[in-house]
Amino acid sequence: MKQKEEIKILVVEDELLNAAALKQELEVMGYKVFEIVTRGKTAIEKALSLKPDIILMDIYLANDINGIDAAREIQKKFAVPVLYISAYIDNDTIEKSRETNSIGFIQKPFEITEVDIKIKDYFLSRAS
Repeated sequence: MKQKEEIKILVVEDELLNAAALKQELEVMGYKVFEIVTRGKTAIEKALSLKPDIILMDIYLANDINGIDAAREIQKKFAVPVLYISAYIDNDTIEKSRETNSIGFIQKPFEITEVDIKIKDYFLSRAS
């Protein structure tokens, strides 16, 4: 299993304060956060150039395509797991996310330990 400091994360969140807080908390826990992006199209560009190990993706992004559509575009070229983080999760959204390499959802507000557990569980399952 990859160690936390080896796991490269791309955070896609249109609320900069939330994104900065998430980045800081993840880094305190030992993860490497490559970058924060606020738009779906930028997320596609950064994911393809940076090749993160995992993407933490808000579903509803302002000004642009949503997180599920961004993940779908990324995965046409690069298979990367996506952990969706959103305040609004409904059955339709869950169904649409299944078209992507989703490792689950976390509903806002959340505890950082929820994110840590999802990431660790994913990489632990890949190691076995």
